[in-house]
Amino acid sequence: MFVRITKVRRAGKVYEYPQLVESFRRKSDGRPTSRVVASLKGWSPEAIENLRVALAASTAGSLVIPVDRSLGEAAERHLSLANLDYLPLAVGSAVWERWGLGRLLDGLLPATSIVDHSRVIEALVLHRCVAPDSKLAACSWYPKTALPELFGVKARYFNNSRVHRALDALSQVEVPLQDALCRRVKDAGEGVVATFLDLTDTWFVGRGPQMSRHGKTKEGLVKEKVGIALLCDQRGYPLRWKTVQGCRYEPSVMLEVLKEAVEGGAVDQQAVVMDRAMGRGAHLDALIDLDVPFVTALVRPEFARFVEGGPWTGFGDTDTSGTGGKRQLNRLRRFATDAGMTAMSDGRFYLDFGVAVCARAEPKPRSRRHGLIARLLKEVIYIEGVLAGGWAPTVQAVADAYGVHRCTLQRLLRLRKLTPQLRHRVLRGDAADLHIGEITAVADLPGPAQDAALDEVCARVSGVDRPRAAPTKLVDVRQHSTFVRRVVWFSPDLCVRRQATALRQLEAVHRHVEGINEKELSRPRKRVAAVLAAEARTFLKRFHLVDLFDITTIKRQTGHGYRHQVVLTRNEDNWRRRRSLDGFGVIAAHSDLTLSPESLVRLYFSKDVVEKDFQAIKSEFELRPVHHQTDAKIKAHVSLCMMALLLHRTVDHTLREEGVALTAGAAVEAMKHCHLNRMQPPSANAYYSVTQATPQQRQIVEAMGLPELLDDRQIERRLTPR
Repeated sequence: MFVRITKVRRAGKVYEYPQLVESFRRKSDGRPTSRVVASLKGWSPEAIENLRVALAASTAGSLVIPVDRSLGEAAERHLSLANLDYLPLAVGSAVWERWGLGRLLDGLLPATSIVDHSRVIEALVLHRCVAPDSKLAACSWYPKTALPELFGVKARYFNNSRVHRALDALSQVEVPLQDALCRRVKDAGEGVVATFLDLTDTWFVGRGPQMSRHGKTKEGLVKEKVGIALLCDQRGYPLRWKTVQGCRYEPSVMLEVLKEAVEGGAVDQQAVVMDRAMGRGAHLDALIDLDVPFVTALVRPEFARFVEGGPWTGFGDTDTSGTGGKRQLNRLRRFATDAGMTAMSDGRFYLDFGVAVCARAEPKPRSRRHGLIARLLKEVIYIEGVLAGGWAPTVQAVADAYGVHRCTLQRLLRLRKLTPQLRHRVLRGDAADLHIGEITAVADLPGPAQDAALDEVCARVSGVDRPRAAPTKLVDVRQHSTFVRRVVWFSPDLCVRRQATALRQLEAVHRHVEGINEKELSRPRKRVAAVLAAEARTFLKRFHLVDLFDITTIKRQTGHGYRHQVVLTRNEDNWRRRRSLDGFGVIAAHSDLTLSPESLVRLYFSKDVVEKDFQAIKSEFELRPVHHQTDAKIKAHVSLCMMALLLHRTVDHTLREEGVALTAGAAVEAMKHCHLNRMQPPSANAYYSVTQATPQQRQIVEAMGLPELLDDRQIERRLTPR
């Protein structure tokens, strides 16, 4: 509702008719209109204005508090000079000081004359926790908060130049900062019981820094991205992080981070939990060589090698089809019990297979590629002529004809940038030992630099780390065994979901093939059979179903001649073999870990703590998208998010211990409405006063052990007036 004043002119006079009006939608056609609820004729202008203010406050969800005129004129004349964001920033600053991060950064960063880098970084971390935005937005945000009073740093000193100098300085001390922070986390509270390692990525607006690469992110977006590795403890406190080049192989990054963590003392005797990215035999061998007490899960191709006669052996022949009701779940539970598995309280089952002694996988020697790079270049030259002559309209059409993805073909077409001299050398066989990525990196360089770059790459790889290994070394490797502890787990709920997903994927595949065939029949000109088969194969790759179907084509006669039609034949053996593993998993752990089988299963599935950390830095701290364009700035940006994560998890942990049913994010939202007010009385100096706290805000502050943040007298002694 709202107040409307209608003006009517009669005989040279203007008459005003105040009315209370309500907006609504007509039931007949749903169009918006309004109606008069009451006439306000005879109301004084003051009463009408009061009603207008009350209606506006009700629409905004606010309260109208009447002023007691008996307090006198002095109470009315106290002017509010500023209304500053206060309570969540004060709590975050107190947690920052409890960890001693300011003193830590002062010891690592170079000294400055006016404002310490540590103060700038602290403000940026709090900005990331409370109102995440760009660094430029932080400069305009800072004067609107109580941080100038809390820090004693004037607003004009917090500017964009000083912010970026602090970021450059922070990027230089990333490793010693992590080492010192890890020691403090390990000494705090209950200490580190277990650690969790995982990778994520973040993407950029624009071209991104030098380490960014074009690829698909975890969310499925194709962007310029970099990778981020995080090692945290069971409370979610970050112990170590690393920003790496985009599109790097995840196991290699994990091994690098683990090696640095062992050298820095972040990993000692605590178990390190990782997901299935480290679940291949070669990765387990590398973990054993590092002497890290690891816990991970095997990928499906490794099940047969490490677990002989698993409980899934007869599962593929068991009728487990159904709609996912209680009857199907009970049938799966009976199957698990009959297989000798033990039930857990969370609905899973487990079976301990003890320690496996397996021969290490024989390393695959990387021999010469018998002219592979030269053959690829010949094909690229041919495609270059096809595109230039107009025989194929687009790169996508060429990719369909070859049966490859468009991105794969575009990556190969980068070889077109090779100079004629380099093309001659490659065709002669000078690049036979190189990977396709190495020769395309040479092609991306300017023409005059390509010759020297090719010589450098060939000299680096020739005869150093890619010759065929000697037979004696292979014999030694075969004699070296891998000792891995194995625990098989089974989840009936997961099995039902996997089978339901498989059926939906089958329906989607058949619908897609029917669409391909119908579209082909309606075309005025036929396409070759290879293009149709490649289109079907591309769709199967999306669901990882290529090995489950045989793709053939047949000819069908139409009024315009014959047309090719795609026929899919399901490989029943492969389908049964894949369905037999639905709901099963194998946990692989270091043979020295003495945890019970059930404890190993629970420890592995507690790895979602690192996933929740990634969720926090992506959503609550807005890690992405990133606008920085240099490697140093992106590393500093990630470090800011990790320090914000430490404060966030500390508040979470403290509130949970004190029995407050709030997360850190909910606590920040609850405290946002408690401001620091700068008041000016009629004939005295300005003073500061905190907005009266709600019971929930007071509960949060008391749980954090910071009741002085709501005491005006103590606040006055701590603040530096601006």
